[in-house]
Amino acid sequence: MGNKDEIIERIYERSYLPFLKILDAHPKISVNLHYTGFLLDWFEKNHSEFIDLLRKVVERRQVELIGGAYFEPIIAVIPNGDARGQTRLLSEKITSIFGVKPAGFWTAERAWEPQLPEILSEVGGGHTFVDDISFESAGLVESDCFEPYAVESRGSFVSVFPILKKLRYCIPFQPVSKTISYLRAARGASIAVYADDGEKFGAWPSTYEQVYERGWLESFFAKIESQSWIETVKVSEYLKSHPANKRIYLPASTYSEMMEWAIPLNGSEIQRIKRGAPIKKIEASIPHRGFWRLFLAKYPESARMYSKMLAISKNLHTLGDSAETDPIIDLWKGQCNDAYWHGVFGGLYATILRRITYQNLIRAQVSYERKTFGSKEDWLSISENSFSQTREINLDSKNFGAVVVPSAGGSICELDFKPLHLNMVDTLARRPERYHGEVRKKSNRTIVPGRKKNQSESIHESSRSKEKGLKELLVYDRYPKFAFVDYLVSPDSEIDSFAKQDFVEVGPLPSCRYEVQIQKSNQSAKAIQTSGIRTGKGIDIRITKEVTVFAREPKLKVEYSIESHGKELDALFVPEINLGSLFDQTFLENYKENKILSSENFDITYGDLGARTRISSPGAKRIWAIPVRTVSLSEEGFESNLQGISVLPSYELQLSSGEHSFKTVIELDVQKTE
Repeated sequence: MGNKDEIIERIYERSYLPFLKILDAHPKISVNLHYTGFLLDWFEKNHSEFIDLLRKVVERRQVELIGGAYFEPIIAVIPNGDARGQTRLLSEKITSIFGVKPAGFWTAERAWEPQLPEILSEVGGGHTFVDDISFESAGLVESDCFEPYAVESRGSFVSVFPILKKLRYCIPFQPVSKTISYLRAARGASIAVYADDGEKFGAWPSTYEQVYERGWLESFFAKIESQSWIETVKVSEYLKSHPANKRIYLPASTYSEMMEWAIPLNGSEIQRIKRGAPIKKIEASIPHRGFWRLFLAKYPESARMYSKMLAISKNLHTLGDSAETDPIIDLWKGQCNDAYWHGVFGGLYATILRRITYQNLIRAQVSYERKTFGSKEDWLSISENSFSQTREINLDSKNFGAVVVPSAGGSICELDFKPLHLNMVDTLARRPERYHGEVRKKSNRTIVPGRKKNQSESIHESSRSKEKGLKELLVYDRYPKFAFVDYLVSPDSEIDSFAKQDFVEVGPLPSCRYEVQIQKSNQSAKAIQTSGIRTGKGIDIRITKEVTVFAREPKLKVEYSIESHGKELDALFVPEINLGSLFDQTFLENYKENKILSSENFDITYGDLGARTRISSPGAKRIWAIPVRTVSLSEEGFESNLQGISVLPSYELQLSSGEHSFKTVIELDVQKTE
């Protein structure tokens, strides 16, 4: 979900179509294919000839279509009702197009959890595929992984096939002879399963040349056909004569690379990364393996989307809609897994994927609110997020929604402009990644040393750099990139100290915890937050921070009152308002450099999305605007992404023995520009 048509079109031309054409030319080769519901929709809309070709190979019983959840969620972490609905929807789609029911279940990212047999049995997924490392974690060895196993949970069984990692790394990156030699060495085994991304056949870097221009796939199929001791099979037919009789229990797991990506960094790793340690040395020091849910611990931004998804699912299902209504479909689109994690692909770092996820979730939320409040224009709602580990207060109106986090300095972690279904605070904090040590040590390396000229390079082995100057962008944030993250800093602080994150804090405002009172009238909903802190110089300060959402205006007002007691306070008060780039091209062009403004207002334009955000900060000495660029890894190599912009009005705070208080108001409003 979220990719542009031109991107999918390129992958279609370089991977999906040529693969199927060559498969069609080798009718003796049987394969099992899984397509997401989103991709089938795209084929129907843009390339009906592909559907016709796929129908042809299905009808001649060369291809078996594997089922799954329509929008490719991590099935174990979404509500069971949504899992049932998404699976049913894809099954109905496949049946309507191809006249057959899907066989088995494709578990997205092969993310396995012990309770999955219950879910898969319930949705009709009699068999699935999980990486061999999951079986090895259960005590088996590689030679045991050439047959399916029966896996049980509370009386429900599913047949699970081990996916052989050695085949994943051979196909299509190594010469065809390597795969044949591996299979020959395993002769006498029952079944050897290769299952992996179809995009590896042409869409990954250098694979189009390897797979098609140099003829790897054609040679592979021809070689398989010439070996009398190898038979390609459709999995459901194989199970009829070779049922899974051996029982085993698998721990929570996924493929080996993802289990490393998911593990949060420890302090020792972070220090080694900052010193430029190679990624292989850092990975070698990882003492254990994680599983998919650890991404929700590693990236709070992912956990925030996840908790929003759960809340919306709960609300929508209370309405009693059993059919696949539009808001339910929007929710399911928002469950697509790609934006929730990061590894060798952009994932969570890709601003367009997060934007699309939030748009789908907010659209579903708006539908729920429309059914709840009807046509009323000036409704207001105050609620608390029951799916977050910390207290979060939701202030909602028809046009606006703010999520206030009292335990994080009273900041705002989400700000929804509902007419365009945008989360304006959709940003990502800059944090160390294990591959950042590689970025510090090198800039441009395109081929792994020792790789043969005509041999394709796996993404997992790549260390390309797409652009220069990435090392200078390796700045790490102290706090989440929320809105209204407040600082008391040294009075001589300048824009560079915030850009480099080396400013000196006078008091711990961003991490202070606020007590909250809620007020609601016909016109506004308000969270009144109060807290007390002690500065590094022993000055006691009391702060009041009032956050107001209005019934009829897409506007947020934040009022501050700061009082000191007993001693003089000389500092800068700097609220940081982080706004996401939202993959808007106007934003990406206009906010690439630091800006210093002497005015009290700052407008941020989203030309493609048709929105304009204005921040009004009367009394501010100046406004700093700093782009937030992350350095991440995508399938094409190391790259930077403009995640958003930090807007920082600064106020001179000089509280003497005769003047103990400071007050100011900041307003943020969002308008459609079309």
